[in-house]
Amino acid sequence: MAQYETWPIKSVEKLMTSPTPVPARKDAQEIWVKDAKKAGANLLWRSEKAYNLPLSGLRLIDLRRPGLEECKDPKRTEMITNVKSRYDTPVTARDDRLFEGQGFRVYRGQIWSGRSIIDHTFYHGLRGKFADQYDMMSSFERRSSIEKIDGSAMFIQKPGSGNYFHWMIECLPRLKVLDDVDLLKRVDRLLLHLNPVPNHVKESIHYFFPDMIERLHPYRNMLAIPEKLLFFTAGPRKEGMKPETRISSTSAKFLSELDRPDRPGENIIFISRANASNRRLVNEQDLIEFLSSRFPVKVMIGDKLSVADQRKIMASARAIVGVHGAGLTNLIFAPRGARLIELTQGQYLNRTASFHDSALICGIEPHLVLAEEHGERTEVVKNVGNDLWLDPAAFEKISEIISY
Repeated sequence: MAQYETWPIKSVEKLMTSPTPVPARKDAQEIWVKDAKKAGANLLWRSEKAYNLPLSGLRLIDLRRPGLEECKDPKRTEMITNVKSRYDTPVTARDDRLFEGQGFRVYRGQIWSGRSIIDHTFYHGLRGKFADQYDMMSSFERRSSIEKIDGSAMFIQKPGSGNYFHWMIECLPRLKVLDDVDLLKRVDRLLLHLNPVPNHVKESIHYFFPDMIERLHPYRNMLAIPEKLLFFTAGPRKEGMKPETRISSTSAKFLSELDRPDRPGENIIFISRANASNRRLVNEQDLIEFLSSRFPVKVMIGDKLSVADQRKIMASARAIVGVHGAGLTNLIFAPRGARLIELTQGQYLNRTASFHDSALICGIEPHLVLAEEHGERTEVVKNVGNDLWLDPAAFEKISEIISY
């Protein structure tokens, strides 16, 4: 962002938010946050089109039993209000920009040039910790624990990209820019900081971008230094705007152009989390049996299927039902006009954007169902929170959402 891209950061405690220097620890290195161009990179690609998400209100249905303590919690009530307000007006997708330059380093997914970290290439939680990151990166260099790569390497990853959702929605679509033959010629290797490379990563690249399989270059070291690096930034479309969605311009282009049926199918695809370690619907089987008595239902456990098989199953969807989790990513393969019924609970309510926004781009109608918490965890720690329980008396409401 403009207000800090040219200011030095000397404090490891917080990111400076004004041009007045913050007192630094004595041994702190001066770290800068820089725009890619100002760091010497050349802009190769930027979408001419600004993609807008047609937000027009959040279809949120609260199916918790009245009188529960969680329903009386003022913090949860305020969260519901705040989350709903995010969907009152359309928002613009993040602006993916592809840059190329020499002298850049890839450290834990961050892009560095000297003592500068490139803006919009790092997880927001790192703000205030850049000096520590630089110190650790420098220690790898001193120990020669680095991977030097000849030729040009393209890096497309974002934080959490080993996860199916982050990979399919935020990373893989970036390869779409290589439809431009001139850009494709500039890429010798596709650099992946994933080793071993998950099956869904290899399968999806082979399925959608087969020409890139032979260029895969996984690396184990925390630090990679290509001779020439092609990398993306994902900031706001207009300077000063706050990005309010995970969807970027490459995501929107890839998802909106993905071939899918134009009419909903006949099946209810139930995405099961029965084999997950947390965030399960404890009475999942009861809901499946209820829905099966009214509709043709297919139960899918995504991590047991190939990407191609998941796409084939989703093509027959009338509706997708499941608890918030990576398995819902497969909505991107569902027909236009299908419905998404995402089950969640209060601890995860503020994470609605992941699948809600993806559904909108794909022409799918999203619905968010608030179920009851089941468990003793008071907060989500490392993405682990309570399970869910849905009142059987509310099953009929799920049926109504599918049928109306």
